[in-house]
Amino acid sequence: MKKINTHLLRYRIIYSLILVGFIFTSSNLIAQDKITLLNALIPPLIVVIGIPNCIYFLNKYHTNYIQSTIEDVNAKKINALIDMVSKMGVVTLFCNITAAIGFFVFALTKSPLLKEFGWVSGINIMAIIESLNILLLIFSFKA
Repeated sequence: MKKINTHLLRYRIIYSLILVGFIFTSSNLIAQDKITLLNALIPPLIVVIGIPNCIYFLNKYHTNYIQSTIEDVNAKKINALIDMVSKMGVVTLFCNITAAIGFFVFALTKSPLLKEFGWVSGINIMAIIESLNILLLIFSFKA
């Protein structure tokens, strides 16, 4: 049976998820009529918020996978996925919602620049939650 290099797999997953978030935010900025200094900060902000989420999920998945006493590889993988989502999914969801609400507060100011930054950054942070679903899809196919 072929052994999977887990270190390489971890970095590929993290970079692919961050790339998806970066492409989404960059395309969102291109769709706007002008790029301001604050809006140019959104892609790096998404990277900074997205990397810890990926690391939390990866760490929990691999810890559960290694500590599992189940012999069947597929059952072991499914058990690790269920445990990861049940323990880390809610925590990550609330962390991202809290961060998005914090950035949506900028939309309540009187400055048009801060309003635009608040809306765009809040929406893009909520999009991180969707990109984390890709992580679940990847883990459901790879052990």
